[in-house]
Amino acid sequence: MAGRHAVSRPQSPHPLVGLHGFSDAPSCMHPFLAALGVEDAVTPALVAHDGRPMPAGLAFADDVLVADAREAVADVVRSRGAPVVLLGHSLGASTAAGVAATAPHLVRALVLEDPPWQLPDSPEGTSEADRAAEAENSHRPWLVGLAGTDDEGRRGWIRQNHPGWPDDERAPWARAKPAVDLALFEAPQRWLRRRWRGVAARITCPTLLLVGEPDHDTACAPEVSGELARLPGWTVSVVPGAGHDVRRDQRDLTVAEVSRFLGQSLLG
Repeated sequence: MAGRHAVSRPQSPHPLVGLHGFSDAPSCMHPFLAALGVEDAVTPALVAHDGRPMPAGLAFADDVLVADAREAVADVVRSRGAPVVLLGHSLGASTAAGVAATAPHLVRALVLEDPPWQLPDSPEGTSEADRAAEAENSHRPWLVGLAGTDDEGRRGWIRQNHPGWPDDERAPWARAKPAVDLALFEAPQRWLRRRWRGVAARITCPTLLLVGEPDHDTACAPEVSGELARLPGWTVSVVPGAGHDVRRDQRDLTVAEVSRFLGQSLLG
């Protein structure tokens, strides 16, 4: 069972579950959720994050992540008696999409913040592009370097690379990095180019896809978001001035977009 952290607020018919991104932690979701004014939220820790060990004998793979998160979401649905609003960022977004695709009864509405979806999309996930991305895995030296410095060094990295982030985003981001189990990199990697066409086609709930501008550091290719915008029930919002961390780069605009979407999709 995924570990959980909660934002305590009054009860609502549809609890919100937030899935953080790669190398982040549940606490990284809390500043935005507080700004959004959600009534309550559960924020599970992804596999190998926030002090959770990487399970021996498993791949660090989308199916493993989805199965783990689906169990946490199902637990919330059982305890509350209602499907959830599921929100995820980056790796958490692709994981959230997998939950909604494989267990549609658990999810009332879906918000995806810049999932790492690119072309080509191989149905079996074995294309040359998939293999090359997983072999290179530039996340490893970046995370090892950050985990090996101190808290002030990590905050300095944020100030240099993301000077416009709200102040309350910096401490959770910095604390999350050394809490990742680096053993995840020793496991087989099957998550960098998440297969998305088949997943998206199976999602039946209202879905909001939040992406940054193409000339910023975005993980979801413009061609992908353009294709998804044509699917029934999908809304795609390109947030001006945002990159991969849409909610951190443009908090007010993101709060407005998510609030508008939830207000429309949860009516009735």
